[in-house]
Amino acid sequence: MTSITKAFTDVGNADAFSVNDKDNVTWSTAGTFVATCVLERTRDLQSWEIVLTKTGEDSGTYIAEHKGGSSMLYRWRCTAFTSGTATCVLADAAVTVQVVRDAAGNAVATYSESGLTLGGDIAVGGNATITGAIDATGTSRVRSTSQVDGVTASNVTKIILDASGKALVARCATANIPTGAGYAKGCLLIATDGTDQTNTLFANIGDATTANFNAATIAAD
Repeated sequence: MTSITKAFTDVGNADAFSVNDKDNVTWSTAGTFVATCVLERTRDLQSWEIVLTKTGEDSGTYIAEHKGGSSMLYRWRCTAFTSGTATCVLADAAVTVQVVRDAAGNAVATYSESGLTLGGDIAVGGNATITGAIDATGTSRVRSTSQVDGVTASNVTKIILDASGKALVARCATANIPTGAGYAKGCLLIATDGTDQTNTLFANIGDATTANFNAATIAAD
């Protein structure tokens, strides 16, 4: 998948990339500006055909249709400029590499440039190492143990984040308990050097902008 962004502060053109016939191309123009930006295409780098003209903020999808079915080069060009910054984005759709179907013809797995999309459940019988993010729209269940290493910065390890990227669970030494931003209200913090039930678990009674972790007393045995 290719994506090119160009912030125009004068006339000129962005880099071009190849788009196949019938591919979807997403585009957008953003910013405060007085300018004219055109989306154009070519086969020979000599003669350019304008397919869109924009003078303000907008976005959409363009379906590439090429005579003869061959690919063409697409790019943004600023043809007239007065003031501001016109940020133009052009991206092609992720190309599907392979689709795996069941006996009834239903797609159960789709491999594309952007990754793997599964249409049903996934069962992992052994270990799985995942270095990127996982988006789960349904229920996720762990039938055995799950190891979460978290991400460490400024001596604090964030283990679980909410949808906005704020920590819900974290851990650190008591000397490094944070007071800044990035921790959801109610975030639980585990003190790695806690010695008893009064200084091992803390809760953020502040907010996501200014954390205020207070000790949460754990009932004694």
